[in-house]
Amino acid sequence: MEERFIREGETLSGISRHYGTVDTRPACIGTLDRLLNRPDHPTIVMISHHLDELPQAVDQVVLLKGGRVFGDGPPATLLTSESLSRLWDCRVEVLRSNGRYVASVQER
Repeated sequence: MEERFIREGETLSGISRHYGTVDTRPACIGTLDRLLNRPDHPTIVMISHHLDELPQAVDQVVLLKGGRVFGDGPPATLLTSESLSRLWDCRVEVLRSNGRYVASVQER
């Protein structure tokens, strides 16, 4: 069996710089969503600080802090206000809308 693997390392964050003022991130995220919804989808490893870039079909996340694994599991378990506040050492509010996660830092 042929292994299929895609690694995406924060390239979405700078993609609009290369293509002018049009934000092409939604199209890239849509492509990843479509890939993950195929029965024979490849393994996709994304590295990002932006929760809104995660495809809706992501079933596993790994959170790193200080070069060590802080948490590993399903997004619904780890991408919470409590978990990300501990991870980033500040008050974070996480919202989920239309299958997407968004995080914002709250004033103390």
